[in-house]
Amino acid sequence: LIAGPVIGAVLVGGTPVTGLPEAGLPVVGAAEGLRAMHRSALLAALFPAAAVLIALVALPEPRPAGPAGLAARGRAIGDRPAGKGVAGLRDILRRGPLRKIALVFFLLTFAFSGVEATLALFVERRFGWGPRGTGLLLGFAGVTVAAVQVFLVGPLAARFGEVRLLGGGASVFAAGLAALAVAPGPAAAVAAVAV
Repeated sequence: LIAGPVIGAVLVGGTPVTGLPEAGLPVVGAAEGLRAMHRSALLAALFPAAAVLIALVALPEPRPAGPAGLAARGRAIGDRPAGKGVAGLRDILRRGPLRKIALVFFLLTFAFSGVEATLALFVERRFGWGPRGTGLLLGFAGVTVAAVQVFLVGPLAARFGEVRLLGGGASVFAAGLAALAVAPGPAAAVAAVAV
């Protein structure tokens, strides 16, 4: 979420993506803009692919220490560890607490994906930004999210608890989106994204 949008913004530059004379975008630059977007998209696809490979190679599956660890793990998430693959997903969705966590994770991911998908259209229409401005804004959002996770989530979870932090975080996310919707200018939009 950080490097991909910023690299894409640099690769695409200020080249118009479509020829929309009513928006002041020349038809002549449309083909070059699409080629730049394709290069950007292919490069951006390399980042999650690299992350998956690194996770598979460098992040070992945590194993509980001895029989006591396995028993404690089983009590924490249900009567037995979840299976693998589709069977594991079914196991998780059958358990009350894990079903709720999976649902919240799905809804948050779905909402954030919707924001990413519509943000480019919104900032183009509202502020006249192209791929470069949108990419830099998404890169800024990524840096903000990373900083919050590194510096704030742990201390806030310890102070308020995870459930209250989840509700508070969702409320702040919604407030940021509402502020973005009514942002009168680019500076206010960047501030709203920071929220």
